[in-house]
Amino acid sequence: MKKLIMTLIMMAMFVATFVQGEEGHSHSHGHAKIKASHGGRILDVGKAAHLEYVHDAKTGKITIYVLDGEGTKALGLADAIRINVSTGKVQVVMSALNLKDGKSSTFEAQNDVLKNEHLEGKLSIKIDDKKYSVAIPHDHAHGGHSH
Repeated sequence: MKKLIMTLIMMAMFVATFVQGEEGHSHSHGHAKIKASHGGRILDVGKAAHLEYVHDAKTGKITIYVLDGEGTKALGLADAIRINVSTGKVQVVMSALNLKDGKSSTFEAQNDVLKNEHLEGKLSIKIDDKKYSVAIPHDHAHGGHSH
């Protein structure tokens, strides 16, 4: 019985630590309050920004829409977002779309290495001279999105 109680206490401590330690992380949790207006997944970039990640695995196309920390307005970036694909250790530099004053809030890449429903890797993003690494979300859907 003592062993069971100790195990339950340890599990409770682990869960409490995990939940408290989640602030400032960089991956998706569904974010019901932030609307993914392009049919993608919302990703955290610390408190600095949010990304809407749209992946079409059939065509190998990824589009990223950059939003501010509240997820309400487009946030322009001067530096291109890079996709660091774990398989084959390939880096794909995304193209900035609709540049305004040298900044863009929309980035796109199309590459055969991105034709993977189970793509693994990280997005490398720079906001206000600070670098962030955001895990590429696992597609829970069956296939890519077509728009």
